[in-house]
Amino acid sequence: METFKIIDEFKKYHLTIFLIVPIMFAILGLSKFEIGKEAYFYTLSTVAQSLAGLIGIIGVFFIFKLDKLSDQRKDHLNILRDRINDFVSSEAMKKLKGISENLYYILMKSSKSDSEEELWNQISSAIEEINKADELNDLKIKKVYILVDNIKKIDAKGKQIRMGFNRPALFGLSAIIISILILPFGWIGIPYAYENSTSYISLKMFLIGIIIYLAILSISEIVFFLYEILEPIQDGIK
Repeated sequence: METFKIIDEFKKYHLTIFLIVPIMFAILGLSKFEIGKEAYFYTLSTVAQSLAGLIGIIGVFFIFKLDKLSDQRKDHLNILRDRINDFVSSEAMKKLKGISENLYYILMKSSKSDSEEELWNQISSAIEEINKADELNDLKIKKVYILVDNIKKIDAKGKQIRMGFNRPALFGLSAIIISILILPFGWIGIPYAYENSTSYISLKMFLIGIIIYLAILSISEIVFFLYEILEPIQDGIK
């Protein structure tokens, strides 16, 4: 879809694009632009509370999606066991020994495995050999290959979802922690010489720029995370 392509392109450059925010606030700080004390505290506290709420919400989506992937994986493993047993009991299994003796013994062993994870550990390393067994021209072994490939896709999707959650959480928690830490120090000034006298540049604008930058990054990463959740896994099961 066109929307997903736009998101993928934006994802490559958003860290650089949003740098305009702290740069803009830095310029305002250098020009000694001031905001009121109440506005300063309100901005930092609002950003921290809003990000905490957003991280909590996407945490629910994160757990829900991982549970769904886990159930999907278990279903695939159950079907895989049935299809391996179906193939092992077929005439094509006898022909397989002459094509790939290693795959023959892997399938025999996996058909007798006690658990789904044991089955997966035995069969997952043999996916290339399963694919090469097309000399049999047997639909059953092709279905085994499709299932193994789909389970690998589910595992990859789970890893992608975990990474997708870590990034907004990292940026968001960084913004929250910095907001809390700098609340008492926002009125400290940086001394500099000006016309033979000492003046001060307020840190407020620099600090707010950094916080808002991290907040925007966190929100954009939340959008990317939701996009990854909604992106379907191409399933070849029939």
